[in-house]
Amino acid sequence: MLLGSAVFARAQAIPSPDAAPQAAVTKAPRTVARPAPELSIVFTAVTTRGKPAAALLPGDCIAAVQGRQLPLRELTPLGKEPRTFALLLNTAGSQQTVFAAEQQAASAIADRLRPQDEAMLLAFDTDITLLSDFTAHRAALDAVIHSAPMNASVGHFTTGTLPPIGKVDGALLYDAVHLGIQRLKDEAGRRILVVIGNGVDQGSRTPLRQVIREAQRAQVTIDGLLVRDVTLDDMLEASGKGSMRQMTETTGGEMFPVDARGKGLKPAMAGIEQQLDAGWRGVLPEDAITPGKAEPLRLTCQQQGHALRVRAPKALVAADPVGAAR
Repeated sequence: MLLGSAVFARAQAIPSPDAAPQAAVTKAPRTVARPAPELSIVFTAVTTRGKPAAALLPGDCIAAVQGRQLPLRELTPLGKEPRTFALLLNTAGSQQTVFAAEQQAASAIADRLRPQDEAMLLAFDTDITLLSDFTAHRAALDAVIHSAPMNASVGHFTTGTLPPIGKVDGALLYDAVHLGIQRLKDEAGRRILVVIGNGVDQGSRTPLRQVIREAQRAQVTIDGLLVRDVTLDDMLEASGKGSMRQMTETTGGEMFPVDARGKGLKPAMAGIEQQLDAGWRGVLPEDAITPGKAEPLRLTCQQQGHALRVRAPKALVAADPVGAAR
């Protein structure tokens, strides 16, 4: 529906003469992993004390799908796998009072990149802007984050092949999430998309349900840093909180509130770190679901008779058959 990697390349090549100077950030060479088996599940499992579950064994985790209780096999810990992040920064004018807190949140994630990790940065408002392609260079990425302008205009993505209808006044959140997933889906290791903003979408052509299904199919976990001015807690802000929660909970991620002064950022980073350290991938039988279909999923895990706290996608989405249209 939206434009893919060719559009990203074109956007990088056409900088705006009015844009603030940006650090030169290019994609470092990296081995791209093939997608995990189409019926694998990425999830997190922690003890009731908040410690990552260790040494899960086949049969410790059971997936309920299509009325069947299926034990996960080939359970693999993901703590040491490469992590690939797509950071989405809301640069709409409505975020002016909290933009510094948004930048602080994005910077906190960039500071946690390991040598084998990479991250990219998208800004979204009435347009979607690629500020940095995938990079492992924390300092360069941090420089781009802190030089990001409000209502950024460094090469625009359109919201589709059709001409725009009227003037869009808000942030194209769902379109930005769609583009972030398209970039993440063939990347190596653990794939995490982090939305940083108030969760409000105005004018996207991609519906919320579609981006959730895309994330589930691509095994992209969506985390949300809900950065907003609580003194402006009107109906628009409340609706943004609901959509942010829906994106995160249905993909196995989590939403963390952060206020205009950055309060809440420390526990948010601790929560994200716990999620990354407690990550697992398990595999289901290939016949658990028809290719191209989506079925509700409920995953439970236990260890030595004790139930674990699990975060997993709410639906199992099998890859489409080769050559089939999506």
